[in-house]
Amino acid sequence: MAQAANVIAEQASSHVISLRWIISAREDLVWFIGSVAASYLLLILYATGVLPLIPMVAGWAILIDAPHVFGTLSRTYFDRSEWKTRKRLLLGSLLFFVVGPALVLLGLGFTFFFVAALWAYYHLVKQHYGFMVLYKKKNNDLAPIDNALDRFLLMFAFNYPFVAFIANDPAAMARVPPVLRGGVNLVATLLLIGTIVLGIGWLIRQIQRAITREPLNVPKYLLLAAAIPMHWVALVTPMPAKPIALVAILTIYHNLQYHRLIWFHNQKYRYAGGSTAGARDAP
Repeated sequence: MAQAANVIAEQASSHVISLRWIISAREDLVWFIGSVAASYLLLILYATGVLPLIPMVAGWAILIDAPHVFGTLSRTYFDRSEWKTRKRLLLGSLLFFVVGPALVLLGLGFTFFFVAALWAYYHLVKQHYGFMVLYKKKNNDLAPIDNALDRFLLMFAFNYPFVAFIANDPAAMARVPPVLRGGVNLVATLLLIGTIVLGIGWLIRQIQRAITREPLNVPKYLLLAAAIPMHWVALVTPMPAKPIALVAILTIYHNLQYHRLIWFHNQKYRYAGGSTAGARDAP
């Protein structure tokens, strides 16, 4: 009787912690979570003066980001099956390459580069959001209240340090259109308040889940614990040519996540005897 009770207790305890991974515990911990170490490494080497700006950015762009871009092209414009099934989409997408030059010729280049910078950072945040959603689906963490709290916490927690960096860095502020500069500090304050309120609400919800013995999504916690602090640390750390340096420092984590996810996708479809052409950008 006592032995049966122990088995039941162990089963209940195992259900309190949910540990379902995208690939496996080892792969996820190394590539989707642990690869944040690459961002910290670049940050430390650059901020301490060990690694100069040009070698860092050039090395990242050539060795890490170029394969990232080429990987997307190889599965779209360079893939015959994609041309057969999505020809109109591929041709229509080329119009986006006209937007930048057209705005520059119209004298709106300054605004274009500002919007492009915001979009680039948004792209980083959305990938972290996509990985979070994958872990939520894997671990059946889909209650409406948790979906809302996770989404809003992530958006506020990532965007506050970015806006605060712009507000406090003269070089970054110089890239903001003059008409918007007066509101940057207000936006940063509102984002900080929102982050604090949402963070408290999110923590209370996790405590409630533990008390009611709802499964705790450990992979999601680890992902957020890796990604959010890294952005805060990188964006508040003083460094020369910060707007340019941050491109490499923040994006290398994004690149490594993406490469491994695509590798997994290709391996999965290759063993299944299917095509890898349907791969799309990371979440």
